[in-house]
Amino acid sequence: MDLVAYLKCLPIFKDIEPDAAGELANALEKKDLPAGTPLFSQGDPADAFYIVLSGRLRVVVRSAVDQEAVSELGAGDCIGEMALLTGQARTATISAVDDSELLCLGKAAFDSLVEKYPRFLSGLASQLLPRFQRDQLNLSLFRLFGRLDETLLAELLGRLGWRRIPSGQALFRQGEPGDEMYIVVQGRLRFVAEEEDGGRRILGEVGAGESIGEFALLAEAGSPESRRTASVYAIRQTDVIVLGRVDFTDLLCQYPGALLNLTRHIVRRTTAVREGIDHPLV
Repeated sequence: MDLVAYLKCLPIFKDIEPDAAGELANALEKKDLPAGTPLFSQGDPADAFYIVLSGRLRVVVRSAVDQEAVSELGAGDCIGEMALLTGQARTATISAVDDSELLCLGKAAFDSLVEKYPRFLSGLASQLLPRFQRDQLNLSLFRLFGRLDETLLAELLGRLGWRRIPSGQALFRQGEPGDEMYIVVQGRLRFVAEEEDGGRRILGEVGAGESIGEFALLAEAGSPESRRTASVYAIRQTDVIVLGRVDFTDLLCQYPGALLNLTRHIVRRTTAVREGIDHPLV
């Protein structure tokens, strides 16, 4: 197999420099994974990424309420490359469905390539960012609503909006109508209570993968309960996915089971607020 040619056929390496492609090919190690064997578990430290040469892998993501999302990977798919960029722990458990053959790049080899070929990192990041954002969104929707039908999920993804909030600007302000909920894709938001005397009190922060504003959508539109109970500001440039009231209502009508998971999410948040460890219901 011409490994360099194979790598350049993969979307994430389509713009790789020839010299970097050669060194990457030399650094990759083959790994056999018999059927039923785990590759890594959710929460494990990330020390390598993999390319599937043959076989099938099962991907399982478990949520805080012991639900799971399942998908499969096959030949040509890559696993764990974002972990090498972000340093985050594994977000899923992966095991072999069939006897599988993988290519493995360890962290030390990856860091060496990045140091020697800076364009390798920037090119990789530009290819991976859209997929990372999509995966973050899918995971956030799963955590918030539970398992959704694939057709419904695809339709929902097509109806969601995207918004960028520059650092220091408000996403919304206390007292405004709450007609949208948001899922943070990247960046960080801060919750601030606006006091009557003009003072401000910081209530908490949220980051990538967390949701805000869903409580207001459960209240009747235009009611006092639907108004924002705090102002939310970006403390650095932040991208959020936007789900409006109409689409939110349609989701709950088509998939009533999502309401139970959402209610549990709000109850956990309410408990955390009372203990002073989480943000308010906005």
